[in-house]
Amino acid sequence: MGAKRKKRYIVRVGDFEVPLIKTDRSYPQFDNAILDLGRQTAKMKEMLERPELVTHHQFLPVVLREKIFLKMHFDDKAKRLKLDKKIRPIVEVAHSDSVIFSLYAAMLNKYYEQRVADIGIKEVATAYRRGRGSNIEASKEVIDQVFLTKQCWIIKSDFVPQFSSQVQR
Repeated sequence: MGAKRKKRYIVRVGDFEVPLIKTDRSYPQFDNAILDLGRQTAKMKEMLERPELVTHHQFLPVVLREKIFLKMHFDDKAKRLKLDKKIRPIVEVAHSDSVIFSLYAAMLNKYYEQRVADIGIKEVATAYRRGRGSNIEASKEVIDQVFLTKQCWIIKSDFVPQFSSQVQR
């Protein structure tokens, strides 16, 4: 099997910009894939106009699988390169559920961005936010700001282990 080719799109649904990823094949799930972007967008518009469709939607179980990565690092003690296995849990939701989650994520993102702008903390949280570039670019902005500021605090936190343990329960 070859690697999946992904194309990223932004579709407008009502007042919301919804990022969608289209792949050249679907993943196995309990329902059929909705590969057509037009059908996905139409379903989102219908849900936006008729919220009771979400209320009555039968959400399907998630599929949990593990993806194994090999990470290379230099072992100072052994004075050589070493490969370690890293296991990342992958949660795949039903195709019909992902349409709902994509729409609601876009809605929450819009309101979140409005709120952080309103209360003046738009520049505080930088990671994983659309329109801010990559996390590397965000890190550079933070480091540049640290050099310009005489006194500052940097708070770094990683919530991934917390979310991973929630998935495994």
